[in-house]
Amino acid sequence: GGSSLTLFALLEAAKFSKHWLPFCKKNNIQDRSPQVYFSSTSHSWSDEAQNLKVMYTDMKSRVEHVLDCGKVKDEFITCDQFRGIFDLWTDKFTR
Repeated sequence: GGSSLTLFALLEAAKFSKHWLPFCKKNNIQDRSPQVYFSSTSHSWSDEAQNLKVMYTDMKSRVEHVLDCGKVKDEFITCDQFRGIFDLWTDKFTR
């Protein structure tokens, strides 16, 4: 619950959802899972959907890389307002 990795993943997902959920509402998408939506081959995607797919792929890649490293490095923090948050974790915190 108190892991910096969990917080990073949550922040990344929240940032993506600000774009994804309005897109789903606007296009009447019932299954709100981006993984399912983007893996489907039955869609002809708009430019907006293509941009969201890139955003989703980038977000997923950042989260997976941070999990593999076991630490949130500065180069993966894409939002300036969150930079100082991860400095609160020290070596005394464990997974």
